Amino acid sequence: MSRTPRVSVQVMVYNSERYLAKCLRSLYDQTFTDFEVLMWDAGSTDHSARICQAMAKEDSRFIYVSRPSCRVSAARQEAVEQSRGEYVAILDSDDWSYPDRLALQVRWMDAHPEMVLLAGYYRVVNQQGFPLRIKPIHFTEDIEVRWRLTFGNSLTHSTVMMRREAVQKAGGYHADIRAGEDIELYGRLLKEGQFGVLPMKLSVSRVHRTSLSRTEPREWEKDFISSVQQSIRLQLGIETSLAVAEALYNQSFRPADRPEDFRAGLELIRKAHAFYRTQRAKLPLERKLLGRAVFLHLLQYMTKNEQVPWWHDVDCEWLATTRALCAVPGEYDWRRDKGLLFQAKHILKTSWRAIWLLCVR
Repeated sequence: MSRTPRVSVQVMVYNSERYLAKCLRSLYDQTFTDFEVLMWDAGSTDHSARICQAMAKEDSRFIYVSRPSCRVSAARQEAVEQSRGEYVAILDSDDWSYPDRLALQVRWMDAHPEMVLLAGYYRVVNQQGFPLRIKPIHFTEDIEVRWRLTFGNSLTHSTVMMRREAVQKAGGYHADIRAGEDIELYGRLLKEGQFGVLPMKLSVSRVHRTSLSRTEPREWEKDFISSVQQSIRLQLGIETSLAVAEALYNQSFRPADRPEDFRAGLELIRKAHAFYRTQRAKLPLERKLLGRAVFLHLLQYMTKNEQVPWWHDVDCEWLATTRALCAVPGEYDWRRDKGLLFQAKHILKTSWRAIWLLCVR
């Protein structure tokens, strides 16, 4: 293929024969056609290679590369280095995309040159493809996404499109990351420009027992926590311990180990709010969106910790922090936020005791 494509799509492949054909066919059927697909195979022992090779023979836009025993993060970086497109899109081999996905994202990215990453909503299905739920990411604006990514993640990789030049400038995927290579990259990529989420379903994410997120060794979770620690340092210029980073990690339900770690997390949230409020949230709407993101994070923070024996020693501090940051007249006041109706899934996951504390005490 001699002509340079606009988009390079990454498909990481490993023993994916059951789902791979649907994944690749969803790219073949895209309404936007100016793309290449890099099918990176990390040594599959099933028929995945045969499926990829058949697609490459059918359509020259599909390129098959075999990399046996290659770590996923290293394979992703190799694919970035081999990409020719202006944009890099991600699609995991057990997921698939809707026909207009690439067209919608390219149109948006072309119209917003300040944006270096664009994700979207996605549907979740089970192993047989039966729909479970839609995952609307209510954090759609840069300030909201930036807050979430400072303390973990809010994006699904199979909806992500990035500017290749920005990814390369940020250093790409780090080959030594065992798990969570996407979160680690986002933390560095945030320095290169704005992030956004299209409020449209772009892809379908499959949940099954053999997916990497469900089979990775428990000790690999340390990579996620280290990525959060790094993101806090990069976004806020604050050094913090792994224990505090883990306490604030927004994709973990594990409580803080000690009340001292919980308190340090509260203080870091206060500092982060002050930083983003003065440095990033210049407009009234941005400050309201920031306030909502902080409020939901604080609710989650309480939910993770309210059952620990020492909670009664810190609940007043949590309450004071939440009221101070999330009931600001003229900026953000959770009690007047009608938009919280659209965040019902977050509220329902939170103890009603938190709402009682805020309203009554």
